[in-house]
Amino acid sequence: MIYNDFRSKVTPSLADILSLGGRIVSGSWPFPEVADAREIKVHVMGTATTDMLLRCVAVACAQEGLRPKVSQSLYGAFMQDVLNPASELYSIKPDIVLIVSDWHSLVADIPPSASNDEVALIVDAKVSEILSIWKRLTETLGVKIVHQFPPPPPYRLTGLAEKFLPVSYSNQLRSLFEKLWNAETYGVQMLDLEQFALENGSKSTFAPRVWYGAKLPIENSGLPGYVPLLRSALRGALNTVKKALVLDLDNTLWGGVIGDDGVDGIKLGTSDARSEAFSAFQAYVKSLAARGVILAVCSKNDPEIAKLGFAHIASILKYEDFAAFECSWGDKASGLRKIAKNLNIGLDSLVFVDDNPVECGLVQQELPMVATVHLDGDPADFVTKIEDGYWFQFQKYSREDFSRTGAYSARAAALVEQSSATDLPTYLKGLEMVGMVLRPEENQIERVVQLGQKTNQFNLLTRRYDEETIRAYLANEENIVFACSLKDKFGDHGLVSVLIGEAKGKELRIVEWVMSCRVFSRTFEQFIINEVIAASVARGITKIVGSYQATAKNAVVSELYAQLGFVLVDENLWELDLTQSPAAVETFVALASS
Repeated sequence: MIYNDFRSKVTPSLADILSLGGRIVSGSWPFPEVADAREIKVHVMGTATTDMLLRCVAVACAQEGLRPKVSQSLYGAFMQDVLNPASELYSIKPDIVLIVSDWHSLVADIPPSASNDEVALIVDAKVSEILSIWKRLTETLGVKIVHQFPPPPPYRLTGLAEKFLPVSYSNQLRSLFEKLWNAETYGVQMLDLEQFALENGSKSTFAPRVWYGAKLPIENSGLPGYVPLLRSALRGALNTVKKALVLDLDNTLWGGVIGDDGVDGIKLGTSDARSEAFSAFQAYVKSLAARGVILAVCSKNDPEIAKLGFAHIASILKYEDFAAFECSWGDKASGLRKIAKNLNIGLDSLVFVDDNPVECGLVQQELPMVATVHLDGDPADFVTKIEDGYWFQFQKYSREDFSRTGAYSARAAALVEQSSATDLPTYLKGLEMVGMVLRPEENQIERVVQLGQKTNQFNLLTRRYDEETIRAYLANEENIVFACSLKDKFGDHGLVSVLIGEAKGKELRIVEWVMSCRVFSRTFEQFIINEVIAASVARGITKIVGSYQATAKNAVVSELYAQLGFVLVDENLWELDLTQSPAAVETFVALASS
């Protein structure tokens, strides 16, 4: 087993890393250590030779601002290391395990005459094997898993007939992947290389000669494009996903300068190739918003003039599509800070795109945690330039994803009203908030898990429960499992908070409480605890116990229990005595009638 110590917070190119040759595998990261970089231990294993991928892992981590330590299992020792608790894998205790599977290990040679049911039995056996590996690693090591799945082999065999033959390698792989995706995934990030192969050329990037020659999963020439894909999986595993796309306006969302060219002079529509390309880019951005990506504008412009661009007859995007609209003559780094503050998300959640290299350079220098994409050249390439970064890679959708932009727009509208309010109680009353707390139904469990996995700020314990654990809590009727929704006069925010209380005799212990950042500071937490108290009293509970575990991002809730009337009884341990009939905490959220 090889163990390497890589230290850096800079972003060297993959070409720089590969040019160092064997010195990377045998030595230390050749850049100065940055003291405040978070260290991350990543272990690579699988059914292929993974030496070259270690370098990609190191680069991906460095580009994400992490200081990586990378280790790997020996070729052929994948299952032994997983099943043997005395293996070095268990002594290393990695934060993330990257599993690399090749297609040869995932498919079986099945007679073409086999029925669908016979093929399904064979695929199901492989699914069960993989799920058992995931469960073992997550339960025994507590690691996050990224599992890389290969593209199907480039075999046509008998042409169109093969495409619809259940036993074909391609159909086995797709069936396997779909069944795993629909199963309890234990928070695993599934990295699918099928689309990557189509975009980068399957015959070259996954050439048979590199497999037969060295059992390599990817040809060296494909590694530079693989790094951003791997980065997206790391963000998913570490809950640092990108949430918002922040866009410039002139020569980004339309051709020309709205202040100089006017509405009729900007390029949009179908009159020429350039106009059509800008319209296609707008359609792409609109599609991202429909799938849960928050949209914002950061432009050097007069705000009233800037809005005119969306009045163009061919504009697909409208002013209302943006949750934040920062137009001024100030620098864009300052504008991005305001956007992050107004949306109540981290700067590291933003992807900023601009056609101006100077603006991009400034943001990269001042805000390195913001992903910056320079949209230079032909607008026909704008979509590809964003897609090449794999910035928005969701594992699954929830119903709330499809209404997220509207919810953040409602938050923005509420902030505007707040700025004109004379006092906080008057403002909160004016929001006309209505809340609902219900035991989640089956179709809500995925959202319950997603909220716990993604939320970093209002997250008291940061335990990241999976579906299996949530269902286990739901199985006991004495436990309190609340899925909490909120509406106000500006819109429906959907399911935005989850609280789980585990009943132990006469005691209720809060084991998870998370809330979306877009409804902070509205007394919704007070509304929820009042409902918890009422439900606890109905169950004969005499004491509620809550804990707080500090992280780098959840300081906002460090005093939550004190604010709700709990008493500190031990370090980070709080209690609320229900035998004293505590008064309800003041809230401006009304209980929904049904």
